[in-house]
Amino acid sequence: CSDREIGSVSFSRRRRIPPLILQACRLLGSAALLYAAGGNGLHNPFVLDDKTKVLGNTDIRSWRNLPGALIYRYADSARRINRNDPSRPLTSLSFTLNYCLFGPASWHFRLVNLAAHLACAWSVRALLCTLLARPERPKRTEWVGLPDLTAVFFLTSPLAVGTASYVYARSEVASALMMTRALDCHIRTRQGHGDMWVQVAGWYACALGFKQTALSLPFLAVFCDVWLGWGGPKGACLGRWRTYVSMLVISWAFMWARYYWLGGIGDLEAEAG
Repeated sequence: CSDREIGSVSFSRRRRIPPLILQACRLLGSAALLYAAGGNGLHNPFVLDDKTKVLGNTDIRSWRNLPGALIYRYADSARRINRNDPSRPLTSLSFTLNYCLFGPASWHFRLVNLAAHLACAWSVRALLCTLLARPERPKRTEWVGLPDLTAVFFLTSPLAVGTASYVYARSEVASALMMTRALDCHIRTRQGHGDMWVQVAGWYACALGFKQTALSLPFLAVFCDVWLGWGGPKGACLGRWRTYVSMLVISWAFMWARYYWLGGIGDLEAEAG
């Protein structure tokens, strides 16, 4: 190599940005974009269900009797709508943390929602990176930058930002975050990155704790397996079966609890209120 080539190589090495700094810059940029899109609504008053399920909710105002305030029979609520929804205990727990730490102001409830939305956008990006990194197909240059563009679109979409700004929609945002993490672990299992069925089961259980619509996750996992193909290493196949068995057990336990403990399988909150 000539001196000029050696100099150019050393210069390129000096200009290479460390991955940790690059990720930090991406995170700061994402937070700035999200604040520009939804920061002006942090101090808006509570609206719609926020007034009854957050501002007027007597269950989130104290740590006393916390287990009983999170999960109880719908019949025990005396048809009061200003109580926690017992089918969403993790959502109610997060509201309790907000209220007990910072009081009834609306800005910190929305700030937590926006932070969850930011984490969900990053989770969508990670999921797309996993999908595009399929080992059975060669790397395609036209996909470079697609995960970042998708995450930015998801992060700044008016519909998504509006949903995150609605305080009681925290159940939707947080559940979507857990579901995308579970799907990412499931797909990485089938790609041979190790048996991650425990992580999938944990994320799935947390998603159900935020909102019952997470019951659709097993069907999404089946769709991904059909779309990507049922093949893969022997260990990956075993990991996927463990994933499906664990999700089936969790789904059955959740539905059993709703029917025999909470009082039914349908929209219990609407019936109680």
